[in-house]
Amino acid sequence: MVAHRDGGKLLWHDNNMAARNIFSMMPPRERLHPNEKPVALCEHFIMLHSSPGHTIIDPFMGSGTTGVACAKMGRKFIGIELEPKYFDIACKRIYDAYKQGDLFVPQGGDAVGNQEDFDLDGGVS
Repeated sequence: MVAHRDGGKLLWHDNNMAARNIFSMMPPRERLHPNEKPVALCEHFIMLHSSPGHTIIDPFMGSGTTGVACAKMGRKFIGIELEPKYFDIACKRIYDAYKQGDLFVPQGGDAVGNQEDFDLDGGVS
């Protein structure tokens, strides 16, 4: 799902990038959530609709796959999850992903990922 302002333009990171609509990806081998998506699927849509440093929100965070993809791609992340079990799983996964970083994403500036920016009781500050 991609949201944009009423009357606004849909944000495409690169208008020359082809967007496919049929995906063939295996779900995670050991699922942490009943509807868990592959990280690569989230990365695909994040790449299409955002640039490094942008903030991505997932109002149905589940086990945090979108947050993991954001951490790997240099995006900020806000996640919302009502179920405490999945919220805790997501916080740990996202924290670990930001802690690990990505060799191909420049660090510094507005990038989130510093340990002091993350609160396991409330997510990224």
